[in-house]
Amino acid sequence: MEKVFVHPECPFSENTFNLLAQFYTTADESSDFYLAHKKDFLKYVEEPLKSVSIQVEQMLPDFIKKHINIKWERLGSIIRPLAK
Repeated sequence: MEKVFVHPECPFSENTFNLLAQFYTTADESSDFYLAHKKDFLKYVEEPLKSVSIQVEQMLPDFIKKHINIKWERLGSIIRPLAK
């Protein structure tokens, strides 16, 4: 992997990028890799991503917030209400 420069204010660390690079190079066994490194994924990927998501949600205008529901237990899932 190339050397990664991580800005000091970035919520992700060099460890994040190294972990993801390892994860993607073991594509056939990615679920096994995730399970073996779950604590690292929580620390270096999922928690920083949750932090970013919270910051973004706080910046959204109220009219958008009332139309989306972000489920934290499934990061990245956005459930939109059914149209009436």
